[in-house]
Parts: sequence; C-alpha cells; structure tokens
Amino acid sequence: MATGVNSEPFGLKLYRAASWASAPVARMMLQRRLRDGKEDPARLRERDLGLAFEEERRGGGIRL
Repeated sequence: MATGVNSEPFGLKLYRAASWASAPVARMMLQRRLRDGKEDPARLRERDLGLAFEEERRGGGIRL
C-alpha cells in the first residue's frame, strides 16, 4: 500500500472534478434565473463566483 504524503482521498478528487465540470451549467442556470427576474443583479457576482461584498466581510459577527 504505497500512498504518497501529498495524495488526496479519492472522494475529494471526485468532488473537485464534479464541481469543476458543473460550473458552466450552474452559470447558465444563474443567467436564466436573472433573465426570469428571480435573481438580484447586484448579487449575481456573489452567487456566481462565491464572492461576498466588502461591506459584509467588514461587518463582523457570526454567520450560520
């Protein structure tokens, strides 16, 4: 059983591959929701890229 120190578990590799492969589909779904008026255009960057707005990051507090 020769495993390297830097090897990742197979499940993690599979999860990363699935996430990478599904990104274009997720973007298309978000664009459709935006067109249908179901998404706030001001928050699309946050939803698409997972980036929070500066004000939220500076606000402090705990989010659950």
